[in-house]
Amino acid sequence: MCPSTPTSRRRIIARKHNLTPNCARLYHEFAKSRKQLRFSVRARRALKFSKEMSFEKLTANMNPLAKKMMWMQIKQCPKKMKGRRFTDEEKLISLAIMKQSPKCYKFLHKIFILPSKHTLNKMIAKLNIESGVNSHIMEAVKKEVDSWQDNKKYCSVLFDEVALETELNYDKHKDVIDGFVELNERTNDFADHALVFMLRGAVYKWQQPLVFYFCKGATSSQTLKSIIKNVICAVGQSGLLPIALVCDQGSAFQSAVKSLKVDTRRDQIKGGKPLDDVIVVNNHTLSVFYDPPHLIKGIRNNFLTKNIKFEGKIAKWEDIVDVYKTDCNHTEMRLLHKLNDEHVIPDKIKKMKVKNCVRALSKTVAATLCYTAQFSHYTNGERVSKTLQNTAEIVSFFDDLFDSVN
Repeated sequence: MCPSTPTSRRRIIARKHNLTPNCARLYHEFAKSRKQLRFSVRARRALKFSKEMSFEKLTANMNPLAKKMMWMQIKQCPKKMKGRRFTDEEKLISLAIMKQSPKCYKFLHKIFILPSKHTLNKMIAKLNIESGVNSHIMEAVKKEVDSWQDNKKYCSVLFDEVALETELNYDKHKDVIDGFVELNERTNDFADHALVFMLRGAVYKWQQPLVFYFCKGATSSQTLKSIIKNVICAVGQSGLLPIALVCDQGSAFQSAVKSLKVDTRRDQIKGGKPLDDVIVVNNHTLSVFYDPPHLIKGIRNNFLTKNIKFEGKIAKWEDIVDVYKTDCNHTEMRLLHKLNDEHVIPDKIKKMKVKNCVRALSKTVAATLCYTAQFSHYTNGERVSKTLQNTAEIVSFFDDLFDSVN
């Protein structure tokens, strides 16, 4: 071992041509590393690399949201879990993912760096969203639909009234239509109903919740009429093209729609235009549709106590009950295995459940009725009803009808 003095070091370097191949390779790597350690060389190389391989250049053609998510991963990765802070934009992107699928967000949270559900819920709680037509929402809708084609802008306006729990309170809002909310002067009162409006694409499959109102008690028809006009005007100003109005058969809803039709008919008579069964609001012509699930539920509820007469034929609900009871005798091999007493037996039917209704008025039930009509007696010895074939035809008709409009 040679002493580590400057003289001996120079003597070793002077004899480098006498080194073994392995030692020569080590010396070459050492000389190369010493040269790279110089600050000027490192700075020039770092500057060149940053220009050629910068984050902005690599993500120039990337989707802005994906770019934001990637930068969030890079920025938050060196930090500890409790030391991570997210911007409002990053929280909004994460919130959009969570609202699409909470289960998917829970899985992605295990792989990527994302805000926790607790963080997002705290942000939602701080949002100040007021009832009525929100200008910020309408501006966002207008910005989004500016680049759409006309056939994508066609939409239907849906609205319904829902009951609220008595624990939900709200504040009196100055922009609410006069007479819509009758409250005391104190601001901490309770709402028991909410009126919700939503948009749905007529050609393309898209939907957007738009407006909601709080109220105490059911909404009157005159107030509802004013709200419908305001909402349709706001939708038209956003660039969308409303062509239909969809609601259920509530008494206030029917009265409001009827009043709008009367106003339209009066204007058509004054203008000498042909009369039709539509409503016109702010130069937008809308057809009126009653909600198909509510219609089929209403038909079923009437069918329980009344017979249906069509084309001179009579259909009875008792035929469905008889076939169901006969099918229940074959417990191991049932044709109507998806039906139970809540679907068929009048005293046990839940009249507000639409899913129970459509199962009873389905192709499977129609086929079973048609098959049973070919026999002269049931398995219990009773004679088969003469109207069984008629009931099968009407059930099949309703199944096809509501598949076409739903």
